[in-house]
Amino acid sequence: TIKSINNLIISIICLFILASCGRNTTYNKYLPTNDGKWHMEEVMSFDVDMQDTVSHYNILLGIRHNTSYKYQNLWLFVNSYSPDSIPLRDTVECYLSNNKGEWLGKGIGDNLSMQVLYLQKIRFPKYGNYHFEISHAMRDETLVGIENIGLEIQKIE
Repeated sequence: TIKSINNLIISIICLFILASCGRNTTYNKYLPTNDGKWHMEEVMSFDVDMQDTVSHYNILLGIRHNTSYKYQNLWLFVNSYSPDSIPLRDTVECYLSNNKGEWLGKGIGDNLSMQVLYLQKIRFPKYGNYHFEISHAMRDETLVGIENIGLEIQKIE
């Protein structure tokens, strides 16, 4: 019924509001892949203007995928550049399911979302624009089932 649907929508909105409480998110952005297919040469780019060099931050990588993704994990290359263009390259392994094949992300139906802690309790040493590039490092040239890749930066209070 319409009343049940309205109650469900209100419940979902309340859950999102409660989930965001207690976090001091400085930056949060997701970029879509090409129709749920992420090609190896497709780089997700994020620009973050940081004006705080004193506080500590956590950086999280966001992954939105569907159940057609056929692997347990996802390897990522993360390139970051400071305001003075000093590069840093990391390789990050993200587990999307456990050994039993059960998805670790949360979601509704076939669509799941999860965040992976990339860097913990770091400081940004200089004011200005920090540029992040994320690409996949899997053997398959095209990954089916990866919907969005995101970057979130949370200030630690």
